[in-house]
Amino acid sequence: QVIIEIHNQIPSFKTKPIIGIVENAPHLTKTQLHLLHFISDYYFTPLFKTLKIFLPVTFFKKKKLKMPPENPKLSESLIKLYPLTPEQKTAFKKINETQKNGILLHGITGSGKTEIYKHLAEQILKKNQQILILVPEISLTPQTFQHFKKHFGSNIAILHSELTPKQKETYWQQISQGDVKIIIGSRSAIFAPYQNLGMVVIDEEHETSFKQDN
Repeated sequence: QVIIEIHNQIPSFKTKPIIGIVENAPHLTKTQLHLLHFISDYYFTPLFKTLKIFLPVTFFKKKKLKMPPENPKLSESLIKLYPLTPEQKTAFKKINETQKNGILLHGITGSGKTEIYKHLAEQILKKNQQILILVPEISLTPQTFQHFKKHFGSNIAILHSELTPKQKETYWQQISQGDVKIIIGSRSAIFAPYQNLGMVVIDEEHETSFKQDN
């Protein structure tokens, strides 16, 4: 059972008593609860169905959740970020100075957009915030992971629909606890329980994979 709201009104239908809270279950934030209700209302979908996109399926089947083990501190040989070119520096500066909530970074394939993302990620990490990198296709996730692993290590969460339920649960817990700061995934990754999300990067945002027509 998931508790969405507590009130004193007794409903006309039969309900079950709350006997306790599942240990270590990540709590939905106010932002997530707001989004949960919006999706339910907008698409005329019952809350219990909408809720399933916010939590791994394993959370609904367990009476007790185990906390994932801490990621071992591996002695990884990390590569320093490459210096930005003059064009990249200009784009990087404009992104940091904009007062808008969103900005479009336009560049042909191979022009170095990913390098800018990595420099932005470094800034976010210094603030102890989380950054979400959305990619249009699951097949691009390992490639993007390798790009970031070289500079930030392997303590990165990867979220997409082909993960096993156990893998998704582990990443969900790590994100909820703030143990990982860089999250890479397909569009479903927006529903993860971020605690301090500083930036969202939508790579190749024009791709139809980010759109849904049903």
